[in-house]
Amino acid sequence: MKLNDYSNLKEIHSLDNMIKVHLDKIKEEESRIDFIVQKRKQKDQDLKEIEDKEKSIQDELNQMEVKLFDLEKKLNTSKEHLPLASNQKEATALENTIMTLTPQVDQLQEESLEKLEKLELLEEEKKKIEGFLKGSLNTLKEIEEEVSEIRKTENVPIGQYEKRIQLLIKDTQPHLVSTFLSIREKFRYKRPLVRVINNTCEFCHFHIDQMAQDRLETFQSIETCSQCSRLFIPLEA
Repeated sequence: MKLNDYSNLKEIHSLDNMIKVHLDKIKEEESRIDFIVQKRKQKDQDLKEIEDKEKSIQDELNQMEVKLFDLEKKLNTSKEHLPLASNQKEATALENTIMTLTPQVDQLQEESLEKLEKLELLEEEKKKIEGFLKGSLNTLKEIEEEVSEIRKTENVPIGQYEKRIQLLIKDTQPHLVSTFLSIREKFRYKRPLVRVINNTCEFCHFHIDQMAQDRLETFQSIETCSQCSRLFIPLEA
């Protein structure tokens, strides 16, 4: 191994950091899409809940209308028969029926109106959501087109950096680069390369014995931190 091998690794790490900048830019733009998609999912769910509520209320309203029709029919019949009652007993029975049915009819009519009002409010809310879904779909398509262009733009330098990285990998001592790539899989954007400073790993401060330091600084062996698993590079690299 030579100093140049470690210099190559440093350049690879530097290029990785540059790639990360462009990937973060892409991710930031894609989050705009994710935001709208999640918002639309929530609105879709809200719409389904409204439709379920509407169906439930409409079913209740239908049942109430049937019951109301039956009560009103009985009430009207009693009112029609009252003037025709043949005796006081019959008249009293009809009056009692009227007195019993009238508040029931009034209550059902009031409850029916309340449910109709609820249906109207739900319908208004439903239209707002449908309007949002329609408008947001157009917005989503526009943003997807914008993000697609940004992704293409950002991928150009990423591709160039990746090509340079492959050249550096080929130009680096195989065993060293193999060790680095293995560590890089875990720490690609989290500082895979560290130095020994004051006898400790500069990242996790784990103590490194002098013999390991000497082997590292004289390019005799590949050294990694026993605690954080990062790859050590010589001080002069």
